[in-house]
Amino acid sequence: MTATRATDRESLQEIALVAPRAVNPFTGGHLYNRRVCECAAPRIALRHVEVADIGDWLDGRTTPCLLDSLFFAAADPSSIAQGPPVIWLAHYLPHCAPNAPAELEAMMRESLAAAWGIVATSRATANLVLETNPDANVRVCIPGVDAGSCRRTTDHPVPQLLTVANFEARKGHLDVLECLAELRSLPWTWDVVGDLDADREVSEHFLERIHTLGLASRIRVHGRLDPATTREKMSEADLFLLLSSYEPYGMVFAESIASGTPVIAWRSGGATEIVEPGVTGELLPLHDLARVISTLELLLSSRRKLTQLRRSVSQSRRRFPTWRETSAELVRHVDELSTTNE
Repeated sequence: MTATRATDRESLQEIALVAPRAVNPFTGGHLYNRRVCECAAPRIALRHVEVADIGDWLDGRTTPCLLDSLFFAAADPSSIAQGPPVIWLAHYLPHCAPNAPAELEAMMRESLAAAWGIVATSRATANLVLETNPDANVRVCIPGVDAGSCRRTTDHPVPQLLTVANFEARKGHLDVLECLAELRSLPWTWDVVGDLDADREVSEHFLERIHTLGLASRIRVHGRLDPATTREKMSEADLFLLLSSYEPYGMVFAESIASGTPVIAWRSGGATEIVEPGVTGELLPLHDLARVISTLELLLSSRRKLTQLRRSVSQSRRRFPTWRETSAELVRHVDELSTTNE
């Protein structure tokens, strides 16, 4: 019987994907972590560690680990640099967040440099990493999709619009609402899916504004839904709207397109990787609400144009990886990065 080589044994080591326990398990980063661990088990195992405890966990680790970017400000670079390989799993860069403290970028640069490598979950995030650390060893591993294969073939009598986003100021719920208020003379209904508790001040203001504008009969706010129900709504919608000021990737864009539903979004961040203007949706200049209104007016006033755009999405050759493909790619990246400094 041939002896197993040392490198083969090492490649079969468990990879710990370390992340804080999710308050909302349906946010993009937490969904990514859960799905790659499910598909790559037992190679990748999800380990929940509180932010305050990450130092002790790193000091006691015995296997290579993927460290969620939620730990950027808490992980000690000296603990990262010593012991088994640590590879950052960069869903986003926190210094890009609104009102981020000025010193955060310097802390993050030091933490990135201490790791064996970085796996970014979008090309936009990878580019930001390289702007911060030009010499960083960065790989890209975009999310998979779980979109249902059933696509609607008949038209609704009234166009159904959909937004899926937790209620945070940057997600742009109010922008969409104000645009639709300008188009109240046209036929439409709007379903809004997202965690109302992500920012209660934002969600309560949004709900109040709906009633102030007299649009309660045309807007259904569902709160947080499970992924399967959300995918079903994506398949049923005529148009997906998300005016988020910045999405590192935007899994909902990919899932919507994979479900056959075109996307309207800002020309910003990860949306530019996913949406092909005129084919799978439209990308509009950031914060140009007049362009949003005119684009929606064109689509909502002409059933033919909206049907053509939906048909264009269905015929598009744009293909997104499955979660099994994404998890296999992630394992390859970790195995390769774990030998970089040997």
